[in-house]
Amino acid sequence: MKKKILIIIPFAVLFTIIFLIPTNMHTVSEYMIVPIDSMVEVTDVIVIAQVESTYPVLRTYDDELELRIWTKTILKPEKFLKNEDGLNPESNIETIAEGGKILLYNHESNSAKFQAGERVLVFLDKDSNSIMGDDYYVVWGPIGKYLLNDGMAENIISERTMSETKLISLISG
Repeated sequence: MKKKILIIIPFAVLFTIIFLIPTNMHTVSEYMIVPIDSMVEVTDVIVIAQVESTYPVLRTYDDELELRIWTKTILKPEKFLKNEDGLNPESNIETIAEGGKILLYNHESNSAKFQAGERVLVFLDKDSNSIMGDDYYVVWGPIGKYLLNDGMAENIISERTMSETKLISLISG
């Protein structure tokens, strides 16, 4: 009987790993396969902007009662590289991302993270039929955000880091 239990335990662990780990979680390295031209093609808004502020909000998923922490980020546009939604260049853009901190509670996620004062280039989209509502979100999570600093465009994946000029050239075609 003891041998049967010892054989079943590894299968149970394997089953748990394969079937019960959330499928919407992606590792950063999975995003490397998305070429920049593909990102440009499916994104409605690409903007260079200054991060004005960030603040936490509570939201639920449609089919759940559990509140989760999300973070709103206010971006002040500097230059649109793509603006299919016809956003006003004089108006701020609100983005939303899962994760954030309220008091002592910290909710981590794979979303792009911002800090006030950053200058960024971001790939944005919106899906009013999703949890995001009428807010924009950064496409491909942290991969869709480049921190612009001293002429460089830094991405969470170091292989995607390049000069700001080169990134703008790749996006502009």
